[in-house]
Amino acid sequence: MYRRRSDGRFAVNLPINGRRRTVYLGRDRQQAKELYDRTVAEWLASPSALRPARSRLEDLSVAEVANTYLDYAEKKYRKRDGTEKTELVSIKSVLLILSRLYGTLSATEFDQHKLEALRAEMVRSGGSKRAWCRKTINDAVVRIKRMFRWAASRRLIPSSVPADLATVGGLRAGESDAAESRVVSPVDLAHVQALKPHLGRQVWAMVQVQLFSGARPGEVCSMRGCELDMSSTEWLYVPTEHKTAHRGHRRVIVLGPKAQHALAPFLSDDPNQFLFRPKDARAEANARRHAQRKTPLSCGNRPGSNVVQNPKRPPGERYSVSSYRRAIHLACDKAGLPRFNPGQLRHLAADRAARVDGAEGARCLLGHRSVSVTAVYMSRDEERARKIVRCIG
Repeated sequence: MYRRRSDGRFAVNLPINGRRRTVYLGRDRQQAKELYDRTVAEWLASPSALRPARSRLEDLSVAEVANTYLDYAEKKYRKRDGTEKTELVSIKSVLLILSRLYGTLSATEFDQHKLEALRAEMVRSGGSKRAWCRKTINDAVVRIKRMFRWAASRRLIPSSVPADLATVGGLRAGESDAAESRVVSPVDLAHVQALKPHLGRQVWAMVQVQLFSGARPGEVCSMRGCELDMSSTEWLYVPTEHKTAHRGHRRVIVLGPKAQHALAPFLSDDPNQFLFRPKDARAEANARRHAQRKTPLSCGNRPGSNVVQNPKRPPGERYSVSSYRRAIHLACDKAGLPRFNPGQLRHLAADRAARVDGAEGARCLLGHRSVSVTAVYMSRDEERARKIVRCIG
């Protein structure tokens, strides 16, 4: 409830951006009551959009704008199960370098020259472990522009700030020192088959499903029985969460006999349970180690005696794309083969589909809206070029 201060003004304290802010309501009691009702209604509708009690908008720093935007992004870029979307992870990494260089600067002083200097710093960081390639840098600049547009729409900063930043264009290939992202190519099928002895039952099934269906890594990780239609010869997998769900697109993944054979052992009575669970893989690995034990049970550790009661990172109910990728990398190291990422399995599926039914067939398998998008997944096949040259002379 609002109160009257010693100077005669009415005021109310509201939590804004994680801090208690004082919003002044004037000296007239009737006007203060009306303004109080309006302020509370706006605050309940969008707590981060309420303008802080400052004398000038120029007092907002870049870090404060970034923190306010991050509160908004934390709610927007999350899946239905509460896990972070990849966009939220990218936003956090961009805001980290932005706040490190310009956190204390007034938000209205962040202009196109500051943005270009920030971009140059990203280019210089291109040789670090977490490289900033040209495409990643351009995406980061777009996210920063989006943040300042959002802040202007909430009246946190003047609209002239995002208008000035809009004049900064993207980096073009060959016109800067920014490293180019490496071209993702299909992985060799023999390379994939060689990993079978080094992968757990769950991860190997995920590899098989992705290889025979062209699904994205995240779609395989989040498979549940309730999203499978097994009423026909070919099963249909309709994921609730996928890359283009926010656009209102419906994703349908067709599962043939080989993918069905890989999935069948993991179907359970609970349709809402994830099919591939790290906790099951951990239990099976422990059981295998126990079966291979050579030390008598009367000696050494007994089963369950050295289990950590509250581990910091217990095995979860589902694989993430990162844990799925790490499992494949570990298997590649054990097999003595070059590492590949799960996304390259999708590229291999696209390449195989294109050989069977051309680019249009690959588009249907991958679920793309345009063949131009599918072309990115198709390999530059030298053998095809040789065949064409033989025919045309």
